[in-house]
Amino acid sequence: MLCFFFNDTATTEIYTLSLHALFRSLGIALFGLILTRSYTSSIVLPQGIEGAAAEQASSSISEAIKLAQSLPAIPAQSLLEAAKAAFIHSHSTVLATAGVLLLLLAAGIWRSLAKAPELN
Repeated sequence: MLCFFFNDTATTEIYTLSLHALFRSLGIALFGLILTRSYTSSIVLPQGIEGAAAEQASSSISEAIKLAQSLPAIPAQSLLEAAKAAFIHSHSTVLATAGVLLLLLAAGIWRSLAKAPELN
C-alpha cells in the first residue's frame, strides 16, 4: 500500500517504522492521561488530609505513599487504602478502555476483510 507513495523499499520501511513509533507514543500518552485522570478523580481521601497534602496524595500513588510515611499510623493506613482502591480503579478503567478499542479494531478489520475480494 505504501509503495504507491514511495519508489524504494527502504523509504517505505522507514516511513512505516516512523508511523509505528508515532502511534505507539500516542497510545502511551493517551492511556497515561486516562490513568492519571481516573486516579485523580476516583481517590477518596480520608478526613484530615486537605490543601497541599490532598493535592499531593491525589496526584499519584507514589505521592500518596510518600505522604503516608509522614503521617501517624491511622490516617496513613486510611490514605494507603484509599490510594490502593483508586489505583486499582484507574487501572481497571484503562484496561476496559483498551479492551473496547481492541474490539472496535477487530470489528473494523473484520468488516474490511468481509468487503475484500476473494483470491482465487
